[in-house]
Amino acid sequence: MGLVFGALYIGFPTLTGALLDRPITILPLPFVDFTQQTAHYLPATPVAVAFDLGMFLIGMVLPFWAMLGTFGGFLATVVFNPVLASPAMGVLRSWNPGDNMQTTFYKNQIDFYFSFALVWGSQLPSRGCFRWLTHFARTAKERGAMALVRSWRSTSRRAEAISDRS
Repeated sequence: MGLVFGALYIGFPTLTGALLDRPITILPLPFVDFTQQTAHYLPATPVAVAFDLGMFLIGMVLPFWAMLGTFGGFLATVVFNPVLASPAMGVLRSWNPGDNMQTTFYKNQIDFYFSFALVWGSQLPSRGCFRWLTHFARTAKERGAMALVRSWRSTSRRAEAISDRS
């Protein structure tokens, strides 16, 4: 399967490119960009189809829930990008209807998704620190602050003893 795909995807265009003025590609390299054609129906949504056997095989090996999560992210992008690009929201302001897939993706990252990822990625450690601090305060209140310090000292001694063994 890999040899046949490689022959059609890479071999045939390479061979015809050496013999002719322009290579003949059966499957477009590296992808087909439909963003400009779908801009009226899906504004600010990058749409492309990649002909990559490696990604197809990885998709067959990955767990079902990982693929379902990826599909959910795809659907969220298809649904929310037109909403975020609408004049009422005005979040994806940099996008223009004539932009290709790479430009659309880059502009969306700058306008919205970079900030969204920073907030989403920082909320988990923040929640963990908040939970630890509330647990620390509750434990200090229940046991007393000195009991907590003594337990830390004994824990640090145990950690030192373990690290000395290795």
